Amino acid sequence: MNALSFYFKVIQALEEIKAPYMIVGAFAGLAFGVNRVTFDVDILVDLRERDFEPLAARFPPPRYYADLEMMRNSTRMGIIFNLIDTGLGIKADLIPLTREPAYRVAFARRVRRSFKMRQGRRSQPGMRNRPISSSASSRRGPRGTLPSTPMTSMRCWSLR
Repeated sequence: MNALSFYFKVIQALEEIKAPYMIVGAFAGLAFGVNRVTFDVDILVDLRERDFEPLAARFPPPRYYADLEMMRNSTRMGIIFNLIDTGLGIKADLIPLTREPAYRVAFARRVRRSFKMRQGRRSQPGMRNRPISSSASSRRGPRGTLPSTPMTSMRCWSLR
């Protein structure tokens, strides 16, 4: 598993528990062709009480750090919390929608976008619903990827 696979795992977990979310920050900027170095993913989440246990259960220790009480307290107080893959030393920042009232405006305007990951290559991101894939490399082939590489795709919520 690499960092991008972990981020997809977090998004997939949010999808499975039907927790409203939106990818923000540098990772979301890739969908608009903005290339910025980032070492984590920022996800604005609207977690409810029923979401905490199923989310934590998808990231069991010792491999993962997903503290149930931290999720509850952070959401109540509007403080960012993390899901951490301790094996890879990477994290996802989950930002409660309760953090800032102005976030609700952006959250209401979120749209579904397609993200595709090909191991070892990154496509050139572009306009809406164009694929985004993993680690950086020079352009090769269609959308900068090698056709023979394994691919995972996902639709997720992002900025409009």
